Amino acid sequence: MTLTGRMLFGLFLFIPGLLSVNVVNFTCAELTICALQGQTVKVRCLHPPNTKSEYQHLYWFKKQQMWKWRDKTIPEDLSTDPEYKGRLTFGGRSFLEIRDIRKSDEGVYRFRFKTESSGWINSVPGIKLIVTSLQIKKDSVTNGQGVKLTCTTNCTLSDDPTYIWYKNAKMVLYTNTFSLSLNSVNSRYTGSYSCAIKGYEDLRAPAVCLQRNCLDVSYTPKTICGFPGSYVDLPCTYTFPRGLNISETLWVNSTDLRMEPEDLTRHPEYVGRVEYRGNGSDCTLRITDLRKSDSSKYRFLLKTQGTYFNSPAVSLSVTDLYVHVYPDVVDQGASVSIWCHTHCGLPQGYGGFILYKDGQHITSPNGEKGYITIHTVSSEDAGSYSCALIGQEELPSLEATLTVTKGPVSVLIFVLVVVVLLTVAALLVFTFSTLKRRNVGGHDIRMNVQTVNNDGAHLDVSRRESYPNYENVEHIYADPDEFDDTYTALRRGHWHSVYDIIQRRESPQNLD
Repeated sequence: MTLTGRMLFGLFLFIPGLLSVNVVNFTCAELTICALQGQTVKVRCLHPPNTKSEYQHLYWFKKQQMWKWRDKTIPEDLSTDPEYKGRLTFGGRSFLEIRDIRKSDEGVYRFRFKTESSGWINSVPGIKLIVTSLQIKKDSVTNGQGVKLTCTTNCTLSDDPTYIWYKNAKMVLYTNTFSLSLNSVNSRYTGSYSCAIKGYEDLRAPAVCLQRNCLDVSYTPKTICGFPGSYVDLPCTYTFPRGLNISETLWVNSTDLRMEPEDLTRHPEYVGRVEYRGNGSDCTLRITDLRKSDSSKYRFLLKTQGTYFNSPAVSLSVTDLYVHVYPDVVDQGASVSIWCHTHCGLPQGYGGFILYKDGQHITSPNGEKGYITIHTVSSEDAGSYSCALIGQEELPSLEATLTVTKGPVSVLIFVLVVVVLLTVAALLVFTFSTLKRRNVGGHDIRMNVQTVNNDGAHLDVSRRESYPNYENVEHIYADPDEFDDTYTALRRGHWHSVYDIIQRRESPQNLD
């Protein structure tokens, strides 16, 4: 193989190496984690042998966020993702805590680190997170004289949780089992039942009733997001037994610890901004002109027989709407992701997003989902981007700016250019060498015919067989100066013996 060939072969081996990465097996406490929406989860993994001391630049990533990565082959740090801002804690080398779990957090989590000896390494296998909620399943027992209540989820909850059972919103039982057997015939067991996990008492399952018209309050959803200046509805329904006297209904801020709760409609911070929209079993509350200070937990209370029914709470988070451009400074031809996001879950039943560039609506297949990806950026893509919720266009997000620079040629393009130039150079060298060998070693190269006329004689000189002494002769003149000793004149009848190798012909006129 020639030197050029070896260089090309080495480059073709080098390019795939740029995109390769090692993987290493880790022992993780759990490969699948099942958690309640709103819960806090912890992901733990053990160090593989002989690598703990080599860890550098460790970070966690999630493959489902790949659409946001600048380079789809290089995972990016989850802590830089605005969707996780303020919700992540890192402990040790391979410990991750995620707070206020959302449905959008589902996916497979892995971490990436760099060692002195092996470069970048991705952990395997990943830890799969499933987000669920509590539900109560009601089954009749075999003899039909009782009922079995089961607190269920669509996956098996991690960490061996302790269950709490409620009757008429009052705690009645702590248990390590997720089921409860009752004698439905006995009147002492009638009422509404719900369950929760210890430590997350506000994340209760919707109550079930063993008789009609049980006393119960429920919220769907239990966590709500709103934006400053807009309004939000806290959806609420309640039921109560026939004949039960309800003396008062009111909404309160659950962080208000006064013995006698204060109705929000009379609270100084909410006067003129709250509207009770209840009608019959509907107890929905609307809060207008939202402020960030409104972020709190709220409860709907029923007062009966001089006491308040202790219902669960609904959580409200008031946050800004953001548009994120990543990266915000980029070279032409690179990839950019632009998406709309909040620091909490989106409002129930929202109609989608609108994305803007320099105030103009952007039409994109994923625009209503709140994100777009520009795979090949040009100078025309530079500008200011913002977003808003459909139906709340008057409340756009703050703007984010994308700057596009010409920038240097990428490494890959540089390598490809070098490969092309080397290939062309190799072809030129090969062609030149081949032609040179043919010119030096060939024996069928003819010299232009020169005609010498002198007194009617015709001499045809052909270099079919070259004499060594005349390899450099280019011209033979017809009538040279006979007194010039630099050559010998050729004349009819004056043939020098040194020219015996030249074929002699008669002039054409003598051929007859």
